[in-house]
Amino acid sequence: MSQRAIKQYIELYHLNGIADFFQEKKHIVAIEKTQYTKNVAQTITDELLALKAQYTNCQDCLYKQSRIKVVVSRGERNAPIFLIGTSPNYEENMSGFPFPLTAESGNKLNEMLKGLANDKDTPPELRHWFERKNMYISLMCKCKAGTTYTQTPAETKKCLELLTKEIDIVKPKIILIMGLFTANIFFDKTEDMEYYRNNQGVLYEGIPIYVTYNPSDILENPNKHRKPTWEDLQRFRDHCKKIIGV
Repeated sequence: MSQRAIKQYIELYHLNGIADFFQEKKHIVAIEKTQYTKNVAQTITDELLALKAQYTNCQDCLYKQSRIKVVVSRGERNAPIFLIGTSPNYEENMSGFPFPLTAESGNKLNEMLKGLANDKDTPPELRHWFERKNMYISLMCKCKAGTTYTQTPAETKKCLELLTKEIDIVKPKIILIMGLFTANIFFDKTEDMEYYRNNQGVLYEGIPIYVTYNPSDILENPNKHRKPTWEDLQRFRDHCKKIIGV
């Protein structure tokens, strides 16, 4: 069929009020893609809710005796950054949320993230990664330890299993571990912080991991921990830049 004939057919369709006859298939495809995305998102949400219900009722160690609330992870189900804190403090134990704004550590975390997002070397297209609402935030331990005993790797084994399941569901692009205790539990090591700071970007299931100090460490000793934490966060940011190709 010649181009002239095709043009005449199109004009005939237009005269009969059919202007978007080429769009129907595209529209159907768009609907199918949208539905697929919704189905995947719903599956991830259902898996996370089921997992959270599992550890909310956990009775596997002595921490069940000292907890007020199990600290439930929060964040985007498809978050590019998965942030892991250490163990619940008083405010987290009372609220059931990691790094709540009612706690000094929660405000310090926000301050750190805002500083990273607004840093001159952070490209505009990456800044939203460092907004708390776009991250997935969890803790190594879901329950607060009692005052008469301390957390041990053996007791936190169940929490580690739950944490790795969360990572498997969310599938982040990069992980940030905050705190030496958490790093040693996660990697099953007994190293000091300098070891991790000198070995950043180690892969877990293909996901790079960075380690730095916990916000509570900075609050306790700002002169010692503020500068190295900022250096770690800058390296972390630079790796994020590589992920998005800038």
